[in-house]
Amino acid sequence: MNGSLKTDGFKTSGLKRVLAGSKKEFSNLKGGLVTILALNEMMSSSSFKSKVCKKDMIMFLAYLFENSEFKKNDTTLDEFRTCVFQILEQMAKNTKLLMVNQKEIMEHLLPVIVKKVESESADVRF
Repeated sequence: MNGSLKTDGFKTSGLKRVLAGSKKEFSNLKGGLVTILALNEMMSSSSFKSKVCKKDMIMFLAYLFENSEFKKNDTTLDEFRTCVFQILEQMAKNTKLLMVNQKEIMEHLLPVIVKKVESESADVRF
């Protein structure tokens, strides 16, 4: 296993479920970008949310959030950014996750959000 997606024509049952649930909304995400859909599904699940949301995940989301600026006519990046926003929203709705991961959120995620609030881009809304 090398960390790449299994290229079996999406016959893997877990990936089939993720694509069936999210693919309508995120039809332009392909290749490695599909993994963000799996993270979105896990963060939407009450049983997976607390197991997935750890320091590395918060740092990864902060990196994605910081580097997903708006580009005109790029629907794939727009859908990717929307998915990242949904993951962050799921995390923000869960008080227990916020309390358990408060150090990581304060050190890694909040500075990135503050930079976006100060950003010139009108695409970022809070």
